[in-house]
Amino acid sequence: MGKKITIELDGTIGYGSSFLEEAFGGLVRSVRMKPEDLNQLMILVSDDMTLLDEIKGYIKDAAAALK
Repeated sequence: MGKKITIELDGTIGYGSSFLEEAFGGLVRSVRMKPEDLNQLMILVSDDMTLLDEIKGYIKDAAAALK
């Protein structure tokens, strides 16, 4: 397997839902990648588990819309 990208999400005041949806859901739509394949390429880091769950939801929803 190749290298992974680590995305550090801590240290900000917050993220807008539109940004998160476009960044992560948009990634799935643009490369038409399955969530499990995307998870093999990136590591999301945050102390805020709700933020990580929100991002996973955007990824899952975008993948489901491609089917």
